[in-house]
Amino acid sequence: MAQAEIWLKIGAGIVAAVVAVLAFVQYKSNVRTRRAEWLLSLYERFYERSTFHEIRKILDSPPHPSLEYQRLESDIAAGTDGPHVDALNNYLNFFEFVAVLQKRGALTQGEILDLFDYYLQNLSRNPSLLKYIRAQGFEGLAKLLDALEGSR
Repeated sequence: MAQAEIWLKIGAGIVAAVVAVLAFVQYKSNVRTRRAEWLLSLYERFYERSTFHEIRKILDSPPHPSLEYQRLESDIAAGTDGPHVDALNNYLNFFEFVAVLQKRGALTQGEILDLFDYYLQNLSRNPSLLKYIRAQGFEGLAKLLDALEGSR
């Protein structure tokens, strides 16, 4: 009887260990799925919605700046508000949010680069925009751009 009891305990332990491993594997799979959903949500918000379409087009115009880009730079230099400045602030707030997500561990630097590297490089390469980012208190974005620039 004692030997049967021992085998029963060993069997129960093995079953418990297998269940624990399977639960962990399922958990990791769920985490990956949720992370992919989160990245898709950021992708859709940035690329597919019309919110940032116009400002992305304006900021993408150098080295031959469009009239809209020149107006944006002029408004920034003069400290005046306008539709393009408002759109720029919304755009920069999005990236400020991305920086907060990275700081909290919700996004990795690699994920940020995979999704937004081109547009972040555009910001990094533009001295007047960098100055504006720092002057307007986009501190998280400024740190993110510095970190990304240092890692390239």
